[in-house]
Amino acid sequence: VLACVCAKVTGLVLGPPGGGKSSLSYMLGRATRRPAHVLIGSNLDPTDIAGFPYVSQDGRLHRAFLPAIQACIDAPGILVCDEATATPPSVRPPFMRLALERIAGDRPLHPESSVLLLANPPEQAPGGTELTAMEVNRTFLLSFLPCYDEVRGYFAGRPVDPEVPPWDQAAFTMAVAREKLDFALTMSMEPTLIQMDPPQASIDSGAPWASPRSTDLALQAGAAHIVMGGSLEDDVGYAILSGGMGEASAARYLGIRKLRVDL
Repeated sequence: VLACVCAKVTGLVLGPPGGGKSSLSYMLGRATRRPAHVLIGSNLDPTDIAGFPYVSQDGRLHRAFLPAIQACIDAPGILVCDEATATPPSVRPPFMRLALERIAGDRPLHPESSVLLLANPPEQAPGGTELTAMEVNRTFLLSFLPCYDEVRGYFAGRPVDPEVPPWDQAAFTMAVAREKLDFALTMSMEPTLIQMDPPQASIDSGAPWASPRSTDLALQAGAAHIVMGGSLEDDVGYAILSGGMGEASAARYLGIRKLRVDL
C-alpha cells in the first residue's frame, strides 16, 4: 500500500470491517509526512464530490468542496475513500472519477496527492455495489488482514510505522523506465504475458488481470517499492505485481524474467 501511495497509483484495499484499514491510512500519512483525509462513501451525495455550486458577488461560478477534498486540492495529501463499494448509485460516477482520474468536479487534485480506496470483501458487505472488472483494472487490488501480533502490538501501544527513506523522484523515474524496459525484454520471450482480452473469471469476480494498463500500474508501484529498498522478487514485490497483474501472470513474469536473466 505504501508503494502505491508513493507512486500515486490508486490502490483498492480489501479487508474485513473493523480490521484496521483506516488506521493503516493514518499510518501511511505519518510515514510519508502527508496528511490522510478520509471520505466515507456511504455518506456522500454527488455534490459532496463534484462541489456545491455557488455564484460569488462578482457573478463568477465557484464550487465548494468538502474539507477533505479541498485539502488534497490545495496541498499534497492522501485522500482515503472508505466504504468505496457502498456509495449510492447517483454518487458512483463522480466518486469513480475522483478515484481514477483524480478530478473533483472541474478541479484536479494536487499533483503530489494520492488516492486510496478502502472496502470490505463482497461476502462481508451485502448490498454494496461492487466494482466492475474494468474499474478494478484501473486500480491496484490489495488484500489487507493484520496478523495477531500486529493487533496485539496495537493494543499494547506499540503500533509499527514503516520507515520510509527520503523520496527520490529522479530515482523513481529511472526505476519505472528500467522496470518497463525489463518487462518489454521479458515479453519478447513470452508475448502472452499481456492479456489483451480480460479472462472470464476476472469479468465475473472483478479479479485483476494483466492488461497493458494494469501491468503499467503494477510496474510503477513495483518501482516505488524498489526505490524504498525492496525487490520485485521479495514477498511484497510479488504482492504488488499480483495486485495489478493477477497472481498467475505475476508468477509467470517473475519466473520467465529470472530464466531470461540467467540465460
